[in-house]
Amino acid sequence: MKIVQKKKLLFLSTLGSALEYFDFVIYALAVSYLSLHFFPKNTPLLNNLQALLIFATGYIFRPLGGLLFGMFGDKNGRKSSFTASLLIMGAATFFIGILPSYDAIGYLSPLLLFIARSLQGIAQGAEISGAFIFVYEHEDDKKLAAKSISILNSGVGLGALAGSLLFAILASTFSEHEMQIFGWRLPFLMGGGTAFIAYFLRKNSQETPSFLNQKKEAAGYHIKAFFMNYFHKIVSGICLVLFPAVLIINFLFLPNFLTIFYVYDPHVVYILQTFGLAWSAVALPFSGRLAVFLGPKRQMQYALQVSFIVIPFSYYLLSTNHFLGLFSFVFFYQTLIALLASCYAVILTQSFPVQVRYKGTAVAYNLAFALAGFIPYIITKSAFLIGSALVTPVVLMLICLISYLFGIKKIGGNYSGAQLNEQFFL
Repeated sequence: MKIVQKKKLLFLSTLGSALEYFDFVIYALAVSYLSLHFFPKNTPLLNNLQALLIFATGYIFRPLGGLLFGMFGDKNGRKSSFTASLLIMGAATFFIGILPSYDAIGYLSPLLLFIARSLQGIAQGAEISGAFIFVYEHEDDKKLAAKSISILNSGVGLGALAGSLLFAILASTFSEHEMQIFGWRLPFLMGGGTAFIAYFLRKNSQETPSFLNQKKEAAGYHIKAFFMNYFHKIVSGICLVLFPAVLIINFLFLPNFLTIFYVYDPHVVYILQTFGLAWSAVALPFSGRLAVFLGPKRQMQYALQVSFIVIPFSYYLLSTNHFLGLFSFVFFYQTLIALLASCYAVILTQSFPVQVRYKGTAVAYNLAFALAGFIPYIITKSAFLIGSALVTPVVLMLICLISYLFGIKKIGGNYSGAQLNEQFFL
């Protein structure tokens, strides 16, 4: 593929993923407002927990979306599958922006919010893993895939950054009362509209050479045979992605978590969260180059080992309730995410042959995020019961061990037949 075409493809893939991730994560950023509008009037903590459960619903439905779109993508092509996800995400996000409150339509309000969030999850289940595969299979030299996918992940981070920045601007522009009345709806309306724009930009992309070159009879790999033959690899893939997924999701809930258990100024938290996402987006391309040099598997091993040490220290800094402690926490946290995010997508994607790559990657990746989606609820509930937020680093360290022992140490990339030429040694 010509360099200009490759850059255009990477740009469109990154742009679409950034816009779709923006749509998906603004729920987390708006959870305190959603808890006020779409649930019966209870205590603030209970309303937050209810909103967090519906947030987790989006992650529950991600594996279903990954499996359905993965089956279609392995049989009919990558492009049409992960392009269609933009339409579903855009419609669901826009719908949340216009959804009437509990005071207006009663229990129908949280039910419709649940449905919209579920559709977001289905769409996101196809999008990110589909983008990983799309970029990976268009890369002529698979050893350079870490660099391309790190750029893609950087764009996804920019989507989260845009959401955080938008909420910071809105919080500074409108009063808290105005934010509760209408301000929180604006990101959902904007996100829904931009997703449709991204669809029209992406729909003319080329299909991947790997899919076009595979044998037609192999494309319809039976779903039962898929799970029987790749069960252990799927489990290893889930463990591999679990720790990075928890770090990413936890960071999105930082404003909500800190306002409950610490004494930080919410505006300061939003600003530093925005800084953290920007730092991660900048660090990711450099991390991708490092992964090309070290090999993705070796870099992820090192990153997990460092994470196990740095995480408790970072939360100690956070507990100081000082600006410098929060700044250092955000810096360390996002550096770890950058080091991990440039590796796990490549390792996971290249561990499945072309015939089942979309299904395999999407199912493992999205099941990991589905499990990770419950962690904010578990941490919040546990910290409330115990009376201490220090439960958070303990949970993260345990999950880090799972990713190290049962993920990176177990997963492999052994292809058979025509797929051997795509393997690169880690």
